Amino acid sequence: MLDKVRKIGTNTMFYGLGNVLNKSLGFILIPVYARLIPIGQYGVLAILELIIMLLLALLNFGITSGHERFFFLEKEKKEYNKFLYNNVLWLFLFSLVSLATISLFRPGISMLFWGTPDYSYLLFLAGLITFVEINNIIPLQILQYEGKPLNYIITNLIRLVISVLATIYFVVSGKLGIEGILYGRLAGSGLAMVYQFFTIILPRIVVRFDFSKVKMTVRYGLPITVSLIGYLIFASSDRYMINWLLDESQTGMYGFGFKIANIVMLLVQSIGIGYLPTMYQQEKQENNIRFYRKMLFYYTFIMTYAVLFFLFFYKIILWPVVQNKEYWNGVLIVPVMSFAFLIMGMNYFVNIGLILKNKTRYYFIPTFIAALVNIGLNFILIKRFGFIGAAYSALISQIINTVMITAIANRFMPIGFEWKKILTVLILAIVFFLIGIELETVHKVLIAAIRILLLILFPFVLYKLNLFEAIELERGKQGLLKLRSRIKIFMKQGS
Repeated sequence: MLDKVRKIGTNTMFYGLGNVLNKSLGFILIPVYARLIPIGQYGVLAILELIIMLLLALLNFGITSGHERFFFLEKEKKEYNKFLYNNVLWLFLFSLVSLATISLFRPGISMLFWGTPDYSYLLFLAGLITFVEINNIIPLQILQYEGKPLNYIITNLIRLVISVLATIYFVVSGKLGIEGILYGRLAGSGLAMVYQFFTIILPRIVVRFDFSKVKMTVRYGLPITVSLIGYLIFASSDRYMINWLLDESQTGMYGFGFKIANIVMLLVQSIGIGYLPTMYQQEKQENNIRFYRKMLFYYTFIMTYAVLFFLFFYKIILWPVVQNKEYWNGVLIVPVMSFAFLIMGMNYFVNIGLILKNKTRYYFIPTFIAALVNIGLNFILIKRFGFIGAAYSALISQIINTVMITAIANRFMPIGFEWKKILTVLILAIVFFLIGIELETVHKVLIAAIRILLLILFPFVLYKLNLFEAIELERGKQGLLKLRSRIKIFMKQGS
């Protein structure tokens, strides 16, 4: 078990770094945005990013999910090269036709979101970005599932560097505002698409038409994609409804706070990326139920600790680079959204019964119920509490979604998750967080010292509550001893 956890940890470290590089453009350029982009325009950008996210999730038609599911199975059958060709070809065609069709309605979409057709060209750029980024997904999955972390990191690093440099040029030198931000993202993603096609896709395909391969992936992945409609409604209706019920500046504040909290989401996704290959490989192994059960507990422990650390210190890091008060108001939602993302990450672990038993169509039920709850809560809470009400709505809806996914998946593959331990970890984390934020008025050095002490005490209190099994503690000690010996060897070599 410990070896498998180490493997997941290694995957998370390497592929997580690649994922962070892939999605950190907005974070790196926060000082540029805060200085050159008015908060109202940042609200427009938040809606455009939301549209790109929606299209990326929906217009792959489940092909990317199916590619993940059948990667190892097609390798075993020696048919992966044909499988890859057909899925890459149809993903390209489906996304191209879909986005070309949507492009015809850009003025109407602009009217829907902003009440004016003036943003039609920005929507065109958003469509181009969506097209190239959809076709970048499978190449990155190949590098991940083939165990090539260095190539994965280098590919994402090249994309990031090009995007950053291009964005700075278009926004700072060209003074193109939001348009320049989209040009920069398109430049990085577009060049990455060309590079990945020639270096990753082309060497692996065999040109042989077999539409049954596409039907297989779509049959598996399309229910996930359709269920994402419900998920995306409750994951994105917040910004749309803030824009509708309040104004663009409030949307901008919320969008900024959401982007800061999204650091937690990046870590969650990194763990998910590291976990998925091992999850599929464990499908036919003995004692896999215990593996799946323990993974959720380990995830909860690691993520609550990471979220506590982040919430205790993110303002210290953020303040020197963002002093625009309008932007700074958005950080009010960061704690709430961070916990919402933590809960969201549990879906990687509780959905085992739906994924491995190919029951993905059952995602409809929890996602659409959560979407309806989210819309209703947004309408009530945004009116009453402003944009922070949307964050509480997201948290409540996410809890409902995860609870329902767990209950449905358990019908097809009972796992017996350690919910008592998991709830203890979550409640203790909330208590420690509340203690930590009560110290906001204390001297900064003293705050930092007390928060560090709280972080040290957190795992110790969990240990005293007997949340760890004896074998876990013993192997943990062995791991620490090995780490200490390696450090000693390294220090001796250095001297």
